[in-house]
Amino acid sequence: NQDTYLIADTLTLLPESPNHNLEMKRTKGLLYIIMENLPDSITRIDEQIFAISQDIDQNFTYSHETTVKKSSTENLQPTTPLSVLLSPTLPGKQSTIRLSLFSRGASTPFMYIPDFTTIIKRNEVTIFKINFKPEGGLEILMAAEGNWIKIHDIDIMIQ
Repeated sequence: NQDTYLIADTLTLLPESPNHNLEMKRTKGLLYIIMENLPDSITRIDEQIFAISQDIDQNFTYSHETTVKKSSTENLQPTTPLSVLLSPTLPGKQSTIRLSLFSRGASTPFMYIPDFTTIIKRNEVTIFKINFKPEGGLEILMAAEGNWIKIHDIDIMIQ
C-alpha cells in the first residue's frame, strides 16, 4: 500500500545545460471509506476491490487486471476510516468494492455490505460513507461535488 510515482523523460546531456528537472507523477488514487456508527460487534472488515490495473509502463499506460484485498482489525471505533492507495480502474471498466463484516473470533463473515462500483482515478480521492443507522439498517453514500449522494439504503438489523 505504497504511494508510487513515475518519471519518464529523454535526457540530452549538454555541457551548456548541466541541470534538468523531472516532474514526478503519482500513479495511484486513494479510496477512502468512512464507516460511521459501526456496531461494537464488528471486529474485522475485509475489503476487496475488483478491476484495478496491475501494471503501468513509462507512458502511463495501465494494463492487466487485478483484485486488491485488505483486512482491517485494529482500532475499529464507531467511526472508522478505511483507506487504500490503488492503481486506477482499467479503461472502460468499473471497480467493484466488496466489504465483509466479521464478529469476534469468526472465520466467516456474518454480513456482506452490498457491492458498489466506482472508477478509481490517478491522483484523485474517491470517498464513500457507510452509515449504520441507529434505528437499524445502513446507507451507502458517495461524495460528489461537495455533497453526499445516497447510492444504497438498506433496512436490516445488526446484533
